[in-house]
Amino acid sequence: MTTVTLENDILTVTIEGFDRFFALRNKVQVHANHIVQVGQATDKAKKWLQGIRLGGSHIPGVISAGIFYERGGLVFWDVHHADNAIFIALKNEQFKELVIEVRNPAEVLEMIKKAYVFGAV
Repeated sequence: MTTVTLENDILTVTIEGFDRFFALRNKVQVHANHIVQVGQATDKAKKWLQGIRLGGSHIPGVISAGIFYERGGLVFWDVHHADNAIFIALKNEQFKELVIEVRNPAEVLEMIKKAYVFGAV
């Protein structure tokens, strides 16, 4: 599970609990103006394969956490429960996308959408 905050044009995803061990990091920070799209990622998170795992953990149906290589770029994952998964598509960052689990997906998506206007991917 993660916590998402927006402060001074920086979006911070803080990885909580044992997920820090599984994901091999404590947080991910990106410039908010590099966000190009956000949305629900339930269907994506339910897929059996998330790409080529480069570091982290992947047990289908249980956890996807860490860095994966997918369709020409790096994707950061931290998901246990697909129903709470969101994606944040990025440009000009280390990751092309973040797929993360949050406590209240609708609230987090609304916070990002209200704070920033972004273009299509």
